[in-house]
Amino acid sequence: MNYTLARLQTTQDKIIQGKPWYAYFTFRNDKGEMQMVKRKAGINRFKTVKERKREGQILVQEINNLLLQGWNPFKTLDQQQNNYSTLNLLELMQELYKTKIDTSAYRDRTKSHYRHHISILKGYLEKSNLQSIFPEQFTSAMADAYSDYLLSVKQYKGRSHNNQIQGMKTFFNMFKKKKIVSENPFDEIKDKPTESSTHHPFSESQRNTLREYFIDNEHRMYMFVQFVYYCFIRPNELMQLQVKHINFKEKTIHIPGN
Repeated sequence: MNYTLARLQTTQDKIIQGKPWYAYFTFRNDKGEMQMVKRKAGINRFKTVKERKREGQILVQEINNLLLQGWNPFKTLDQQQNNYSTLNLLELMQELYKTKIDTSAYRDRTKSHYRHHISILKGYLEKSNLQSIFPEQFTSAMADAYSDYLLSVKQYKGRSHNNQIQGMKTFFNMFKKKKIVSENPFDEIKDKPTESSTHHPFSESQRNTLREYFIDNEHRMYMFVQFVYYCFIRPNELMQLQVKHINFKEKTIHIPGN
């Protein structure tokens, strides 16, 4: 629980000069500590104990209603749209994925990447006992430790590491846009070097040898290679190609976006 319900603080049921009444409660602040919050809201303008008790209890009820609805006294109204302020880091990422990414025009593969980003971070937070951390509590030092985790524990190489960090930057930029956080803790994480593989094309003699073998022994493979070589169609797309995508009259091949 991130808060305690409000109560009314009185001066022993008496009106004493210079001793104000107030409603008080505690709420977990950005440092993860339970901090006392006081609200007076004009109840001390009333002169009798009966009036002040009545107005004080109304104030307490209003505060408790707000708390139960997800109000955070340490955030502005802009930060609390859609009750985002009540969600921890993982819950917020899942909520924004559901409302901003899964409902968008992103391709299924891209959506899968974002789900993967959330899953990997979840594993790290659980391993580090940080699964209940709030976005504003996730520091640049934690982001750096997460980068090390990807390299050492997950054994990610340059490209996989960089993709995962870029996913985190994207989520935290969404948080910044909604004023949930003021800084992106992943901004200082630099891309790791990626190894560029060297391609060695077949010689003319090797191509002829393969072509002759495929024609005589693997005709379907021969046709497959011809599509790749002459039409610049990637193998994964070629495997999903259907006859309906080929217009024999116009001599064209249509590759759908999906």
